[in-house]
Amino acid sequence: MAKQVRIGLVGYQFMGKAHSNAYRQLHRFFPELGVEPVLKALCGRSEEKVKAAAEKFGFESYETDYRKLVERDDIDIIDIVTPGDTHVEIAIAAAKAGKMVFCEKPLASSVDKVQQMCDAVNAARSADSDALKMSAKNFDRRKQATAAPRIPTALNISEKLAPLAAASDFGNF
Repeated sequence: MAKQVRIGLVGYQFMGKAHSNAYRQLHRFFPELGVEPVLKALCGRSEEKVKAAAEKFGFESYETDYRKLVERDDIDIIDIVTPGDTHVEIAIAAAKAGKMVFCEKPLASSVDKVQQMCDAVNAARSADSDALKMSAKNFDRRKQATAAPRIPTALNISEKLAPLAAASDFGNF
């Protein structure tokens, strides 16, 4: 039986479509992972648009406020695919709520802000919460050479959910 992981996706434009599709296709391309993403909730600011996107993408529900989404007990992963200038605030709130955080590139506008995100994840982590980590997908390789020595090493993924994070990265879009 596949382990279910309940997804809360923040953002429904291009990358929201791409991530939703990737979650729906995961079992077809990577059945050996034994992971079944459950599309629990899609979040966006416009109720009319997010409701339509949630129905179209196959989500069970929707929210119009990411703060409500991160507080939900039926969400394991908060996947952030909003414009880059909103990532820090959402990631920190998700970490404080005890969620695993996936975040689309760029993580933030500066290494200092990435550090804030990692600090929030590390502060929220507890001895019995091995799933609370952050995954940065598709890190920009041009910046990697210059910023890599300064990027925090906290961007690990728990052993239980690493296959999902690896499989959800289908390449640069």
